[in-house]
Amino acid sequence: DLILEAGLAYDLSQSSITLPQLLVRTGITDSLEFRITAPDISLQDQESAFGAVSVGVKYATEVNEQIRIGLLPSIALPVTGEDRDLSGIQSGLAFLWSLDTDTSVGIYGSLGTQAGGIGGESGELSFEHFASMTLGWSVNDSISLFAEGYSLIGESADIYADAGIIYLLKPTLQLDFYGGVPIADPSAAWIGFGISTFVDG
Repeated sequence: DLILEAGLAYDLSQSSITLPQLLVRTGITDSLEFRITAPDISLQDQESAFGAVSVGVKYATEVNEQIRIGLLPSIALPVTGEDRDLSGIQSGLAFLWSLDTDTSVGIYGSLGTQAGGIGGESGELSFEHFASMTLGWSVNDSISLFAEGYSLIGESADIYADAGIIYLLKPTLQLDFYGGVPIADPSAAWIGFGISTFVDG
């Protein structure tokens, strides 16, 4: 089985576009999933910047009928710029959890850290920690709503919030529309669109 996710985000304050936000996921076993993320491209004022390619393996298991937990180790490497060598490697580990409260409402989130500068000559590492919590509500078989809060803690602590709607066109094709803001600077809001498709292997 193969799942493809892609989309774009538009930063309202900087008039910049980020795409393709491409994530490819495939099941290895019932508990293991391989994931690879293509580098994003940010476009602003006829200039472009490239992100990193990352790979990871997600392990998930059921605690009971309502609770699932998992781990997601990953590694990322920039594809352009001065850090396009071992000094640009970033490694992360996330703890994932989800709670299905009933047939229509679910709560899920993550907690983790990411280390940068692993291959640098100085040996100095930089760390960024993150946490998120999302509330999802299935309105009907085709429409779901979600609201999310998350934080990134590195040299500073930043908190963000976003919300959106998910529309299931058919069992193998899903669309989502969302918007978000940094809590400290609501003027730096963004909107986005995504598409997911499932390929039955």
